[in-house]
Amino acid sequence: KFLFGHGAPNFAWPFFDQKGWNADLFAGIGLDMPQFERMPERQPRATEPTLLYFLQQEVKKRGYKMEFVHLESYFPSSHELALGHRGQADNIVRTAVLSLALGTTKFMHTWSLHDCSDRWGNQHYGCGGLISRSPEYNPKPAAAAFATMTRVLDKAPYDGWLETGSRSAFCVRFKGADRLAYAAWTFRGSRPLDVTPDSDKAKLVKIDENGNETPL
Repeated sequence: KFLFGHGAPNFAWPFFDQKGWNADLFAGIGLDMPQFERMPERQPRATEPTLLYFLQQEVKKRGYKMEFVHLESYFPSSHELALGHRGQADNIVRTAVLSLALGTTKFMHTWSLHDCSDRWGNQHYGCGGLISRSPEYNPKPAAAAFATMTRVLDKAPYDGWLETGSRSAFCVRFKGADRLAYAAWTFRGSRPLDVTPDSDKAKLVKIDENGNETPL
């Protein structure tokens, strides 16, 4: 089977109503969403993860079983004139979590392993690596953040969006066989978070971006 398209989420669904359309020919939708330095929580426009919501609804409405595969998406740059190292690390995790919550199944080409070493490394595609350019290949904060996120969310599919009472604080739940994982963040600065377990037997652990665990 094939992936349909290589474009924005709103490219695909007009074809669903066309005569001769056969969803059984396709394993999923190919996505191209170059977000770059933009804030992932923005309202849907062209490249934000939130645009996946509408594709997800169209697929669900028709009962399709399709993967959402990112063939060329996001690429948050750590260049000093873009997000910087700190901003890139935050952006990658926030973008990935939102994408998973909105149906993404595979990140094929979204952030590269390392930055480009030639002139290409001075523009917004070339600085999207988790580690720096050759010859040193120094890990950026994004490397640890991405590794921690994938470890914590491994085999824990999306399980719900939690209301926080704020439009600038977010919490998304993932459920594994033996745990619940909550990704919580705000997009600027910091703010307190109150957590109330529904059982005295619940074990609460806070995990920072470097994988350090702190019992609560």
